[in-house]
Amino acid sequence: PGVVWTTVAQDLSTNPTVYVAGNRDSSNNVTIDGTPSNDMGNGNQMKLTVSQDAVAEVKVLTSNYQAEYGRLSGSNVVVVTKSGAKSFHGLASYFTRNEDFNANNFFTNLNGLPRPRYRYNTITYNLSGPIAIPHRFNSNRDKLFFFWGQEFWPSTLSTQGTVTVPNALERKGDFSQSFNQAGALTVVKDPANANAAFPGNIIPTSRLDPNGVALLNIFPQPNFSNRAISGGNYNYVFSTPYNKSLSTNTGKIDYILNANNTITFALNMYGDDETGALGITTASGNWPMMVKTYHTHGNGTTERWTRIISPTLINELSFGLFAQPASNTYDNSELQKIIRSTVGFNAPQFSAATNDLNVIPNATFGGVTNAANIAIEGRLPLYNRYYILHLADNFTAIRGSHTLKAGIYLERFTRNQKKSGTVFNGAFDFQNNATNPFNTGYAYSNAVLGNFNSYSQSTSRNWMNIRDWDAEAFIQDNWKATRRLTFDVGLRMYWVP
Repeated sequence: PGVVWTTVAQDLSTNPTVYVAGNRDSSNNVTIDGTPSNDMGNGNQMKLTVSQDAVAEVKVLTSNYQAEYGRLSGSNVVVVTKSGAKSFHGLASYFTRNEDFNANNFFTNLNGLPRPRYRYNTITYNLSGPIAIPHRFNSNRDKLFFFWGQEFWPSTLSTQGTVTVPNALERKGDFSQSFNQAGALTVVKDPANANAAFPGNIIPTSRLDPNGVALLNIFPQPNFSNRAISGGNYNYVFSTPYNKSLSTNTGKIDYILNANNTITFALNMYGDDETGALGITTASGNWPMMVKTYHTHGNGTTERWTRIISPTLINELSFGLFAQPASNTYDNSELQKIIRSTVGFNAPQFSAATNDLNVIPNATFGGVTNAANIAIEGRLPLYNRYYILHLADNFTAIRGSHTLKAGIYLERFTRNQKKSGTVFNGAFDFQNNATNPFNTGYAYSNAVLGNFNSYSQSTSRNWMNIRDWDAEAFIQDNWKATRRLTFDVGLRMYWVP
């Protein structure tokens, strides 16, 4: 009760959307073996995930939790991974989904497209047991143990869509075959001739702007002409594949020094590699313009020392490091598709220095139904470096019916990344706008004449550079007053300079 889960992922997702007790989905605190998993920026994305077969314990606290749990106002989810034991254990499994098992849907058939790729594969294995050298070390198998598990999700999928692109005649300034959804001719007006229609609805070659024509030539030629099906809403259909390779690696070593001291080393890794023009993280635009690869690999380690000082006194000291770099890579052949000199676009810019890649500007064509756009991700190439260093020490004392606990938590967070929303390459708006004195009545004719509604460009690349300290402390008392009555009293303090 009180929990609303609004998304169900198809694969090993790190983007849950969970609302607890009316809080936002960014108000949940998740740790894996003590390593903070939440993105310190948006709060809801997970930087780490773990295979279900590697989980030993999950504790979910939704409200009224003790002072040792805090940080956020929603739920607290504590995940502990498996450890080894005196005997060897292991498992392996494979699961698949494939478009060969699916029927094509009605609209895909209607547009003459094949079944979209739907190839999910899940490969899992783990192994655990003692680490021993017979007659030399840990012969009784009661000192040193290990666990190692991996899960792989290689998937091949497709993104399908429909858009409108300029036809071959329109790219030459000939709009004699340009019709709206109702089938009527789109009349192109000459703003230099009192908005009279161009003769034959054709713009003279001498009036064409080579930069506007170059932008229209970025788009593929139309490949769908059946207006009885499209209703004039699109003339280009596509099915473009993308690959996702997700993985988790989970390792743990437990060393029991003696009856009072145990040292644990935990390693959790999450990998995400995606390649495609659409469907991947950092993809942009509404048609497959440029193929690139998104990489991110989160690696977290936690070392823990548990000391039993006496039957009623326990101390737990832990520290760890989490690192997650994220980046884009692409082949030079893909980059050349959007380079200004390759495309033949040489219009001046507000800030040429900002466009350090020398790529073409973004472009939109408002008024054209379902128009394909030119959209380049504002962080291209993506650069993101994310680090968390954390230290915790908890002390527990049992005094009669009281269980007293106190602890500290220290965290150092560092992040360096390009910010989204930067229009480093510039952006043209060619929309049909009657208030624009240079408007022709049609976005594509605006473009070939070089007439635009607006142009914008950032004057610099924007960066996010974060250096953050977080210090927390708590004290609590769990007092079992009677067999039926227990009091939990505690205080948690925060210092975020």
